[in-house]
Amino acid sequence: MPVDNPEERILILAPASQDAAAMATLFHAQGWSAMVCGTAGELRYQLTAGSAVLLMTEEALELPQILDVLRQLEAQPPWAELPLIMLTHGGESRLARLLNLVAEAAGSITLLERPLGKATLLRSIEVALRSRRRQYQVRDLLEQQRHFSEELEQKVSERTQELVSSQNQLRALASELNLAEHRERKRLATELHDHLAQMLVLVLLKLGQSKQAPSRSQELIGQAEDIVNESLTYTRNLLAELSPPVLREFGLFAALRWLGEQMQRYSLTVTVHTDSRGDVRLPEDQAVLLFQSVRELLINVAKHAASKQASIIAEEREGSLRIVVEDKG
Repeated sequence: MPVDNPEERILILAPASQDAAAMATLFHAQGWSAMVCGTAGELRYQLTAGSAVLLMTEEALELPQILDVLRQLEAQPPWAELPLIMLTHGGESRLARLLNLVAEAAGSITLLERPLGKATLLRSIEVALRSRRRQYQVRDLLEQQRHFSEELEQKVSERTQELVSSQNQLRALASELNLAEHRERKRLATELHDHLAQMLVLVLLKLGQSKQAPSRSQELIGQAEDIVNESLTYTRNLLAELSPPVLREFGLFAALRWLGEQMQRYSLTVTVHTDSRGDVRLPEDQAVLLFQSVRELLINVAKHAASKQASIIAEEREGSLRIVVEDKG
């Protein structure tokens, strides 16, 4: 007897005939799974478990609960149309009205007039099985489509969340950069006022003193020259901090190593670890933005962190640049 796969079963409902068991045996000999149902209630239960073909005799339409079976057939999913083979006595059936109800409920019905030959019955069952298997293929394709749709929706949802998160991070970064730019301008104004402007005022005082004391003019002019040279050195260092030549000439990693050395001016010791495979290639505006961001973070460490040690880790992995700035506090 074949292995009983519910989706491949032929369910037989033939209450007034002795042929039900014989037909089941015939189907088993063909390698098909078949089951004889004694009542319409049992048929309803077995239909719920699964079936490939429903074989009924005309007499089954007079059984109690047969209308429940028809309602069950009407409730099939969109992809399903269970093949129904009805064995009739031929001629004008006294159950014509019920046969019409069966046709409406099942959707796919084959009427076979008794007596019929074994070959005719087997061919009809074979055609019905092929039809049902094609329905199963449609069902599986629909299930795959549903699964793919759910996966796609999930991925779209995840990508949307990632995009929203990235946008929020970009807005936060833009806001922080605006604040950093404002602080940098304020710092430059303070530097120029408190240092460079004072040095220029001192130069003017020295030159004024040289006019009032000709005997000391050479000494005072020499002092003024020293102050001017000091001012030039200070200006060059200030410009180098804003946009160091090493950034343009040697790249971001080299500029970060230079920045680590320069932070000694703020009493901050910085350890710099960069990718040993060479410098990263970036557009100039991006390189400047990253350099200024790292510089701002280090200045914040120098001003606010309890520790006077920090580290920079910069590396390129699979097309992505990763920069980490940490203090040792």
